[in-house]
Amino acid sequence: MGTPRTGSCSPLIDNPPSCLLCHHYMSKASLCSEHNLCENCEDSFCPFCLKQLSLMTVAEHQVFPTHGDVLWHTKDMDIKIVFVYSFIADIVVQRSEVNCRLQCTWASTVFDVHVYRGRTSYSGLSIVLPKLRGECLYLLQLPPSLHAPKLKGTLCSWRLFLEMYTTVLDRPEVRKLHLLPNTVEDFLTRYALNPQKNKQVWQYASTFAKYGCFFFTTDAQTKQVGCLQCGTEHASLETLYQECLGGTYMDSIPSLYFAIPVNIHFHDGVLHKTIAPTPFSNYKMFMSMMSHRPQQKQRTFQPSCYYRISLDPSVQSVVPESAIKYVHLLLSRNSCKVQKFFVFDLKSQAGFLTEIKLWLCIGIRPCADIVHVSDLTIFESCLHLALYNQIQRYGRVSKTAWGTTHYWHDLHAGRW
Repeated sequence: MGTPRTGSCSPLIDNPPSCLLCHHYMSKASLCSEHNLCENCEDSFCPFCLKQLSLMTVAEHQVFPTHGDVLWHTKDMDIKIVFVYSFIADIVVQRSEVNCRLQCTWASTVFDVHVYRGRTSYSGLSIVLPKLRGECLYLLQLPPSLHAPKLKGTLCSWRLFLEMYTTVLDRPEVRKLHLLPNTVEDFLTRYALNPQKNKQVWQYASTFAKYGCFFFTTDAQTKQVGCLQCGTEHASLETLYQECLGGTYMDSIPSLYFAIPVNIHFHDGVLHKTIAPTPFSNYKMFMSMMSHRPQQKQRTFQPSCYYRISLDPSVQSVVPESAIKYVHLLLSRNSCKVQKFFVFDLKSQAGFLTEIKLWLCIGIRPCADIVHVSDLTIFESCLHLALYNQIQRYGRVSKTAWGTTHYWHDLHAGRW
């Protein structure tokens, strides 16, 4: 006879940690003890603390000229060398899992091929090679180096630097970074697919040649300035500029202050970027208006409430269709002004109402005709307000001399 089991037999499953670089879930422990990095983002160094994680290997290859294409395949990249007899016609980067420099030697010429992660097949020749015959092409994949020029900023800045300064290809921070999308439209699509109504997008002219402009956001509630790349919000534009927008290596603070407000939205499956119809023409004017705007006192939350109204059909003959009209009369009689309300769970006898349940968006002072049942929480109040909007949006409208009623299923909504 076995030992009886106690408790649940279901295993406890914790959410696995996510990679700090690509934000995907990790299938195994990170090589770095201080930062989570998945297998696809691990390399010789941790891009955050720059701790060396593994031995560095130098990949090199020799290619002898032949008429046609020669492929060089490593775990990091696929390179195609196109020969026309004894001359190099092109060097094509077909695939790469890293950002790095490929140092090439042909005849008496030494040149670099700039390799970028995840980019579609492209020609890596940035110079016109002299028409010289060579006996062998030497290819050397340069490993990451802590002695390479280091620029200030976060990983958002490094993505900008990757497109502008080829010297940063030797830095460990950029080794496994994904590039920014090829077009402004592709970059903004990621934002437009998950819009946030409280945020205003700003566009400014930038030295970032890939787009010719760049963006940041402001939050209407928190007043903070946000980065569209990582979503981090900063207390000031200067902080965002130094950490996420490249700092002094990219644009100047005055150019950011002249950013214009834009709206990002989809229409018929096409992304549209338009100038936002705001009372301010640039960010500097927006900040000036905000600083002179008087601070409004935060209103305390007033919970919505349930009420009950009891009727005697022998004294008050009210048909269900007139429930809202009757509530209007009671509220007026008691000098209660309520902007939004609806009735539900109407009970009747011989065609006349005996009880009405009532939701009011705010509480009212006690009165004999309308009995308070309960106060609702913030969450419950939001749900009932959404239901009120549904009734008004989809309900059948009936207009009379005393007001308008919206009928939706067994719910009747009114407005003061």
